[in-house]
Amino acid sequence: MVHRQVSRSRTVCLILAMILAGLGWGVRQGEFASVPVAWRDSLASGLWTGFIYLLWCILLPRLRPVNVLILALLTTFGLEFARLLNPDWLTKIRSFRLGRMVFGSYFNQLDLNSYCVGGMVTFCLDGLVSFWIWLRTPVRR
Repeated sequence: MVHRQVSRSRTVCLILAMILAGLGWGVRQGEFASVPVAWRDSLASGLWTGFIYLLWCILLPRLRPVNVLILALLTTFGLEFARLLNPDWLTKIRSFRLGRMVFGSYFNQLDLNSYCVGGMVTFCLDGLVSFWIWLRTPVRR
């Protein structure tokens, strides 16, 4: 029964990760033109942290949610501070669209706030989904 719960959790996390990735892509591409640029960038940064959180949930399903949150914040903060580095190999990676999406092109201190908010929102959503799965799982004796 525990195996089935983990499998469901992974599936839900994967679905949410794909939705967040799609929304993040749309926000970065300016699909929501009516949203001010500053808000759009903050929303994209928060969605990026949510995606990293859910990715860690998929990769490490037995890890406690608070530890996943810490790991996601360390990952996103690390990637943000990596923008301060400019070695040749990293500049070449950033010349591609995917490289720019992952490593970014410039350091923005305000993104750190967005990462924290996005991580906390995803943490709360993960808790709600886990609770919902727990409620829907029949008790077997």
